[in-house]
Amino acid sequence: MPVLKKLDKHKTRFLPLKPVMKDESTTSNNIQIVKDIYVRQSNMEETKPEFEITLRLVGGDLKTWSRIQSAKQLRSDISEQPFDRFDWLLPSLGLWHLRLNMLQLIHKAHRGNIKPADSSTLQYAADRWDRSQVVQPNNFQALEDLIIHSYQARVVGVWLKCMRREKFHPQRLDETIQWLEAQNTSPLGSWSHMLNQISSITYAPIPTEAQGTAAPVRDEQFHNHQKFCAHVETYLTLRYAIKHADIGLLRHALRYTTIMF
Repeated sequence: MPVLKKLDKHKTRFLPLKPVMKDESTTSNNIQIVKDIYVRQSNMEETKPEFEITLRLVGGDLKTWSRIQSAKQLRSDISEQPFDRFDWLLPSLGLWHLRLNMLQLIHKAHRGNIKPADSSTLQYAADRWDRSQVVQPNNFQALEDLIIHSYQARVVGVWLKCMRREKFHPQRLDETIQWLEAQNTSPLGSWSHMLNQISSITYAPIPTEAQGTAAPVRDEQFHNHQKFCAHVETYLTLRYAIKHADIGLLRHALRYTTIMF
């Protein structure tokens, strides 16, 4: 994965908070939660001038973002103190929630039906691998594992096709490893060359089938495989950028997710 603009490493300071027994579904309760965190638990005075010149990020899901925005609009004209106007609060979508939404989008687009069996769908992969717990896309880890494993299976399938093109038919794992090492040291079979072959096969023009005198029919399963790989590659880029704090790569991934959402 390329490095575009990686942040410097530093130790993050964590301040655990006590539970706030408030329902986050209403704007008024979100106002009380903010006050509880910053005034009661953090011992910050509401008249502190810091609230006029600083911003504080509030990460969460879309509902949190919406409630904080509503609170800022309600209090922008009626409050005199900077603290009460909430101008110092900057709500943002948490990166974990962005990953979850991306996974759920991929699941919704590529789940498919139970019948008829379609090897290009996630339902087919879940049935083959006995991943019945992924029927409901709320289990983040199980859903991510299914989608990534499905993507890797497609890449391996294309890789085997590349091997057959080179007249190589491995019988054991060690034979495959030796062949790959030989490919990496060969000028004509470098890793970049192999990856280009995988990419050219994965995103090749969609084959069509002629049915008598009718117009050619597109191979929908192959098309679904291509779309699935393209969607998952965007997610993997987003996942890698978040994990390695690469702001440039994250900006690159967000451009694609904005279009997809």
